[in-house]
Amino acid sequence: MALLTAALSWFNQIYPTLGRRRTLARRTNLLQDNAYAENLDHMEVPAGSGVLEDITGSIVQARVHISQNTETYYFRETDARISLAASLPYALALSAKAKTRPMRNSGSTAGSFKQPWKILRNT
Repeated sequence: MALLTAALSWFNQIYPTLGRRRTLARRTNLLQDNAYAENLDHMEVPAGSGVLEDITGSIVQARVHISQNTETYYFRETDARISLAASLPYALALSAKAKTRPMRNSGSTAGSFKQPWKILRNT
């Protein structure tokens, strides 16, 4: 019984991390499917910046969860649409495109979007 309880506790610990990782990958893939980076120059600053800020928050959350549950590294995704590793090239291309874009309500650039991807890549 103790082994079953331990297994269930472990599963309940790592499942949210896997979910965040998969959600972030899927959101990145949806941006790629809609050519978000390619169309970023044609969007209004508030709309484009809002999406980038939202994704940045998701990256930070995923990074914290992954660092606290490093064993999730061994859970390989068979579907590329939910694989964070498969979505990183597009995310880095998006961050390069966003780097020169002004952010909403400030004079800063979307460079704040690039930093979390670098941190996540080095996790």
